[in-house]
Amino acid sequence: MSRSESGLPPKLRGLPREQARLILERPACWEHLLFSEALLHEIVGLADLKRDWHYGIAPGATINMTPRAFSGWIQNRLEEARRFAVSVNQIMNQAFVQALGPEGEDGDPEAILYCAKRLADVYKGAMKWRLEFVKINIPDQLDKLKAATASLCDHIPPQIEEFASEINRELKQAIVDMEAGKSVSLHIRLELTTPGADGIDREVSRLNALIESGRLAWN
Repeated sequence: MSRSESGLPPKLRGLPREQARLILERPACWEHLLFSEALLHEIVGLADLKRDWHYGIAPGATINMTPRAFSGWIQNRLEEARRFAVSVNQIMNQAFVQALGPEGEDGDPEAILYCAKRLADVYKGAMKWRLEFVKINIPDQLDKLKAATASLCDHIPPQIEEFASEINRELKQAIVDMEAGKSVSLHIRLELTTPGADGIDREVSRLNALIESGRLAWN
């Protein structure tokens, strides 16, 4: 155990040096800095998964599906996609707010690190979500629906990355400004912007027409 860790409770030992320093020294804005440093650290640790996501590399066996099976599978994936946005809202607007504690009092470092890890889980989950589509093999007529649906969560990883980098940069600048006697006001907020589902709706309509005309076997 390093000397710098000796003042930390057992659960917080083994943290990266900067995170440990923030908890021990508790400078201005330490809670928010701890959150951003921890989130960036988690994101860096997922670099290989990001490469898989970028190149569409998904280890594992190919899964052959009929149109009917694929339709049910997609419904489950869409429900998972909706939960990503719900999770972000709960992390940022409930868990993180509680982790910061009442104004004028120190926050809870364990709870702050929990929030960073859970937000990183959303980042990781969105990339894994897309990679599930890579392994699915379906009739050619469904390829456009598969592509339109697979891209539904592509906005999540870059938005979380940008959020993590931006708040870290703005916090550090805010500290410089405060030390210079300037007035500072920061609002840390993450809202995922979601693309429309028009492409999915169009493909569903097209496939329904193919099924009704007998040009696509449903089973």
